[in-house]
Amino acid sequence: MVKRYNRLLITFYVVSDALLGLSAFVLAYTIRFHTSLIPITKGVPPLRQYINLLPFIAVLVPLGFHLQSLYRLRRGRSRVDDFFAVFVGSILAVVFGIIATLYVQTYIAPNDRGAFEVSQAVWGLFLILNADYQNKWIVLPALPGTYAWHRIVDTSLPAGQDFAEPYTEVRVDPADHYIANPRSCVVLESRAT
Repeated sequence: MVKRYNRLLITFYVVSDALLGLSAFVLAYTIRFHTSLIPITKGVPPLRQYINLLPFIAVLVPLGFHLQSLYRLRRGRSRVDDFFAVFVGSILAVVFGIIATLYVQTYIAPNDRGAFEVSQAVWGLFLILNADYQNKWIVLPALPGTYAWHRIVDTSLPAGQDFAEPYTEVRVDPADHYIANPRSCVVLESRAT
């Protein structure tokens, strides 16, 4: 009976990780191409191109976590161990994703240029969105002169406060650190005040 519940719990973990990975990938696309955080140099690819990759992403994230033994139920594993296992699993998922999309666009569909191409910034944002599961105290680098850190995005905040409108970004105070909430994304920008 206990093994049955363990299997159900592991299934729940795999399904929830896959769904969170899908959400993070779509959110990374949105942040990359529909905000002004990263300049767009080659145009905006259609969302459909990224949606076609979602089944692949749904397999990649649990695979990366499985390779880090996150789906083995073990007692005595510390939060630090879990954090690094999730972090390395996320890195593995991103690396597998980059390799697979490059392989497909080079060898399998060379004439269908761009169909399997994914922005490197989207892969990078995807990694950041998957990396943390607990509150983290982030030490911010000191900025020169009149520059200060401003919060552009914090997905842990209530709707309406999570994404700042242009030129309404909130100045980070105190300026030397930021506390990132669990399962959230924070984007800061350095700007002259």
